[in-house]
Amino acid sequence: MLAWSLFGFASTFLIGAYNDRPTVRNNATFAFAAYGISDMGMLVATALTAHSGAAAAAAANPVVAAALIIAAMFKSSQWPLTSLFVRSMEGPTPASALGYAGLSAHVGVVLLTSTMPLWFGFDLARVALALVGLITAVHSTLVSKVRSDRKGAIASATSATLGCIFIVLAMGYPGLALLMSFGHAAFRMIQILRAPNVISESQALRSALGSSPWPKIVPDWLYRISWTLRRLDTDFHMIYLLHRISKPLLYFWPESRRLTKMKQWIVTAVCILLAGAPYTPISSYFE
Repeated sequence: MLAWSLFGFASTFLIGAYNDRPTVRNNATFAFAAYGISDMGMLVATALTAHSGAAAAAAANPVVAAALIIAAMFKSSQWPLTSLFVRSMEGPTPASALGYAGLSAHVGVVLLTSTMPLWFGFDLARVALALVGLITAVHSTLVSKVRSDRKGAIASATSATLGCIFIVLAMGYPGLALLMSFGHAAFRMIQILRAPNVISESQALRSALGSSPWPKIVPDWLYRISWTLRRLDTDFHMIYLLHRISKPLLYFWPESRRLTKMKQWIVTAVCILLAGAPYTPISSYFE
């Protein structure tokens, strides 16, 4: 659980390394919110299985299955957060290669393969995992074809391939999914590290072949679909969405009952203490 959360914190700090630009701050906030939701899913699954021990598989809980899948999906830039890896490319290129092509990208696959007894027995969980992977594979593949920046295109392609790996995992082949993840991580890391030199390599390839290996004209219908999906990806901002959802609720909450900043900090601290109480010596004392 600690390592899972540290992934999110480290990734957020790397994304916000050059925080003098507003887009960097917005993308780091988006990534932190996504990782926070993933951490909550992981925390729910951990809390409900902490005392199960060897009987965890026999007493599988649908809430645990849903929490594990949400934790893996939100960490691996799957739909509807298919822009997570694209926004994460604000960080340095070596950090992007190591984090969003190698470690952080495939940690969701590792999580689900190591916890298959907790979720694989539920048909709805397998269908949801395969469906999200399929939507992500189609969506991110089209988006990667119209992105003008090399790192952003690779990030979208990474999400698409991960969607296919999740489909394989939902079919019940964890060994194959891990093998595909290993090869995919090595391939994408090399691609991102070579991204700054893509123009020179493209010119060298064109000179060697005598012509461009890529089509010069993209079909108009395909371009329109891909561009529309990219705009939906770009305009989807989690903080803005949460603000729009919570704004109507403020009309039903009196101004006098709204918490100040200090009260919000106090309530948060109390909630954290209550959530962690079962794992402190207090619980051992009552037992």
